[in-house]
Amino acid sequence: MSRNWRERPSGRSFANWWRPWYSLLPSRSRAIRINKTKSVGLRDLVASPEQEGARPDVRWRVIGAFFFVLLVVVIVRLFFLQVVEHASSVATVRQNSLQVSTIAASRGQIRDRTGVVLVGNHTTIQLEISADQAAVTPSIKGTLSALTGLSVAEIEHRLAVSQFAPYQPTPILTSTSPTIVQFVRQHPSEFPGVSLVSVSQRNYPLGGLLAPHLLGYVGPISPAELVAFQNSGYQSSSQLGQSGVEKFYEAYLRGRDGTATLRVDAQGNVLGTAKVVEPRVGDTLVLNLDAGLQQALQTALVHGIMRVRTHLDSRSGKFPPAPNGAAIVMNVQTGAVLALASFPGYNSNIFGSRLSTTQYKVLEKIGAFNNFAIQGLYTPGSTFKMITATAELQTGILSAGQYVNDTGSFTVPGCLQGNHGCVFHDDEARGSGQVNLPLALTKSSDY
Repeated sequence: MSRNWRERPSGRSFANWWRPWYSLLPSRSRAIRINKTKSVGLRDLVASPEQEGARPDVRWRVIGAFFFVLLVVVIVRLFFLQVVEHASSVATVRQNSLQVSTIAASRGQIRDRTGVVLVGNHTTIQLEISADQAAVTPSIKGTLSALTGLSVAEIEHRLAVSQFAPYQPTPILTSTSPTIVQFVRQHPSEFPGVSLVSVSQRNYPLGGLLAPHLLGYVGPISPAELVAFQNSGYQSSSQLGQSGVEKFYEAYLRGRDGTATLRVDAQGNVLGTAKVVEPRVGDTLVLNLDAGLQQALQTALVHGIMRVRTHLDSRSGKFPPAPNGAAIVMNVQTGAVLALASFPGYNSNIFGSRLSTTQYKVLEKIGAFNNFAIQGLYTPGSTFKMITATAELQTGILSAGQYVNDTGSFTVPGCLQGNHGCVFHDDEARGSGQVNLPLALTKSSDY
């Protein structure tokens, strides 16, 4: 049979190394001489092993060139990482390997003038979970719901609205019961990402009803407050004084937070603690307040308001509402506030746990959070008698011992306005009779 393929050179020159690969693809340059008078078969189109010579050295060259290109790419990339982008690469590695977590400082105590602790701290176990871990293991929400009694929706809400960083766990329970603590510690594999942390909370040794308006309360820092105090070292997990002396002396009471530097692997698992900076407890605040006097004043204020509410007004025939009231005991020589009471009030212990929106609105509606001693607007009433008595003594109109007849009403001499604005009546219509200045103050004589 005549040979139908064009003769290929058998040489191994560099110029012809590509021909074995090229010969596999049909093209016009490979002129196939076929006898038109004969049918074309498979043997006529494919060369036999005897006709096609083996060229292993060509294949090795191709493989070597491929790996050489890969090596060049790797070297170029390493050059950029190690030289051109060295600073950013180091920062990225450190960020992925070390994470800083905040350790909250305990607030300073608040004491009365004799050293009695009015506001202190107690340690509770807080159940926390990392938002990242909850996203990786969604089933943990259902497990925590069954354990704590909180709904899955409530747990998701706390994780969603939380400002906490990925390595700053979100509190789920602020005061965890011993039963839950024991169960979590005995079954750690069932609670990935869940931690139990000892935290310091405010407590009130004499009760949360003692001087709540004066002492105030603390609460979680809000997003707006976090922005306002962004240069003061506050974290998203910080507590902030919201009212009273807790707010006014916040800078002294807050203390200084500590930090824990954690070693973390590429998957985000905590491997250990690299460094701990211990927190510093806040300063102790000593007030002029006297705890015993404060309790007596509050009791007297409440009894007085209740008595007024049950006393029928003879003029109107109705019971006066007496919705609120206030009382202050001061040292007139120094201006020191020895006791301050406001009604209605609240129990400061309600802020130790999560206060529901409904509870807060009820207290807000009745004015429980208003300090009426400094926020209420009232007519001066009998307290203004000290002004008129001082004016009487300074001008010499009457002496302190001179008696006048309090008839129950007083008409201004020479008044040009007629009866309107010229006649003043005592609170008690019958008057107090013959009184001098000391008796007038004692009997609260308006005349």
